[in-house]
Amino acid sequence: MALELPIMPQATAKCRSTDINGDQAAFTRALGGHGERVTEPGQIVATIQRAIWQTQAGTPALLLTHALRLSTLTFT
Repeated sequence: MALELPIMPQATAKCRSTDINGDQAAFTRALGGHGERVTEPGQIVATIQRAIWQTQAGTPALLLTHALRLSTLTFT
């Protein structure tokens, strides 16, 4: 992604939005949404709960998971 650089200088500087691996959670928050990045399996349930609460309050939510092994999770 390079064609966007001249027209997105603030988004690129603040959130690295034009990077393929930019911080999409930060970008979501910058747009007024709820964005979280989950890196540990133990975080996923609480993260999903927060996202549900945010969407129930009318705020869009984005959750990013990175290399989580879902087979290690226990939902109760």
